[in-house]
Parts: sequence; structure tokens; C-alpha cells
Amino acid sequence: MKIVYQTRWEHPGGAVYEYALELGASGEHALVAGSAAEIFYAACSAGDDIQDGDASEYMECSYALQLNAQAQLMALVTGRIRAITTLPQDTFDPHEALVFMLTGQRMELCRGDDWNVGDYMFVARASAGMEYRSILRMAVMAYLADNRMGAERGLMEAVEALGVWVGMGLQLYADARTKDERLFSFSDAEIAKMKLDVIEGIRKTSDSLTEISNRTVKMTTHAEQLICLLENIL
Repeated sequence: MKIVYQTRWEHPGGAVYEYALELGASGEHALVAGSAAEIFYAACSAGDDIQDGDASEYMECSYALQLNAQAQLMALVTGRIRAITTLPQDTFDPHEALVFMLTGQRMELCRGDDWNVGDYMFVARASAGMEYRSILRMAVMAYLADNRMGAERGLMEAVEALGVWVGMGLQLYADARTKDERLFSFSDAEIAKMKLDVIEGIRKTSDSLTEISNRTVKMTTHAEQLICLLENIL
């Protein structure tokens, strides 16, 4: 519970709950998806902190027990995902996204003097991008559990694509807000180009999603709000 409490200010679960309801999921399935997203985010954050040594600030136990706590969270996520899975192609393994995230972070931690913009964007996609791809997918899974016959073609793929760019945008915004050296080791021109690329990615995938479904207003509105944050901070 300390891990979930540590990440309480982010609340992706609340957003997923709202997205699922707007899509047409039942309250029960929307709640399952929201709780899965919240716990998944906490598990990913714990993995990040365990790998870079920050977990000891709120997990006062051995390294082995820290890993055990994270594994317990991922087991809870897997159980909730199964509760909203109707067909095998709808589901996914949350551990896959966790591996992507940890691999991206490891690349960042081991970066050398040749660290460049391409590396930064790769890490942002592998970590936050894949994480939010999974988080937004949960809202669609809740919807499909109740509305398989009426589901829009291509909805899942469109939401996942938006999730990747939203995650990358959130990573860029977080690094800009904290003046992280991973970002500010680049020139102003390079940072500006990255910002424009991410904003374009968010806009294109948001527009594509709007063309597929008229029940994703909250999701695309939040994406537009992220664009405003990026424009104002960089």
C-alpha cells in the first residue's frame, strides 16, 4: 500500500475509469479497469525506483522484499485484466510493458557521452510510452467486455497509438519541469524539435481516434491539455 500511496497524486486510474464510462463500459468494468491502471502505474513506478535506488525512501525493507512487493502488485493487475477480458486478442501481458520500461530506464542510467536525441526519444517511448499505451488500453478492454458487437473497428489500435505519444509527452513535460539533465544536455534547437515532434504525434493520433469514435472526448481533451502544457513549459 505504501507504493500505491507514493503515487497517489498521479491517479491514472481515475482517468481510465472516466474514459471507460464514456466509451460505454458498465460501472463495474470501468472500476476494474481503473483500479488495474492505478495499481499498474504504482508497480511501474516501484520498478523505476527499485532500479535507480529511490525505493528505499518509502519501502523500508530489503531489496528482495521490494521486488516481492512489486511482483504482488503485478499479480493484482493481471487478475483485474483477466476480469475484463472477453477474447484472447483483447488482453495483454502487463509484464511486457514493465520490461520495456525497465529496459528504457536501464539504457538511460547507463548512458555515456554519446547520449543523443534519438536515445532520449527511444527511452521515452520504451518507458512512459509503452506504460501509457497499456494504461489507456485498459479503458477499451472494459468497454469491449460490455459492447463487443458494437465496437468500432480499429478503436483499440487508435487508443494504443495515442497512449504511446501521451506517455512520451508526459515524460518530456516531467523532465522539463524538473530541469532534468537528460533533456537539458541538448541544445535549445534540439529540444524545440523534440517538442514539436511529440506534439505532432499527439495531435495526429488524437485526430485519428476522433475519426473512429465520438465517445473519446475526455481522452482527446486530456491529450490537448498535455499539448498546452508542453507549449507553455518548453
